[in-house]
Amino acid sequence: MKSSSTLMLALALLAAPMMAVADEAARVGDPYPLSVCAVAGEPLGSMGDPIVKVVEGREVRFCCAGCVGKYEKSTATYSAEIDKKIVAQQEADYPVTSCVNSGAALEGGGKTFVAGNRLMKTCCGNCQKAIEADPAAAIEKLNEAAIAKQAAAYPAGAVCPVSGKAIEGDGQAVVLAGKMVKLCCAGCKEKASAEPTAMLEKVYGDKG
Repeated sequence: MKSSSTLMLALALLAAPMMAVADEAARVGDPYPLSVCAVAGEPLGSMGDPIVKVVEGREVRFCCAGCVGKYEKSTATYSAEIDKKIVAQQEADYPVTSCVNSGAALEGGGKTFVAGNRLMKTCCGNCQKAIEADPAAAIEKLNEAAIAKQAAAYPAGAVCPVSGKAIEGDGQAVVLAGKMVKLCCAGCKEKASAEPTAMLEKVYGDKG
């Protein structure tokens, strides 16, 4: 019996990282960009390690297991609240003034929405639907625009927020929650993406 239990435990431990990879593969768009629980609004980490889930393609983070079930029962309601916070978080740093899908002018401000945990602005509802169906290209376009626009104003003397090492040359630029972050190397990208709000706080003082 002991050997059987040991085998089951070993299999469970092996399955854990595989499940994490599967979740990441299922994610559409960016990691969860906020520093608070999607349900309770409490700071992530205030009740132990945050719980990370991918729900309907969207990565969401929770302060405790109890909030996961609440979110899954009322996904649309809580997603709408997350969207409001993401719009407020990313509006000031939005890097383009035209439709992120067609390039057309944003008459009357255009359509503002969130797809893949990123603020998006389009000229019409058709472009919005196209991005919501597959936000990858729009996110890539926004990332390129953000890096080009924000590079000159990047905090002087900022070090890699992952390793603490000095940035050599242009470093490795990534975009987290709409803001450019410079890393010392490509090896730090995974860690930075896993903790976007912590990275932004180190570089910009943002609380997310």
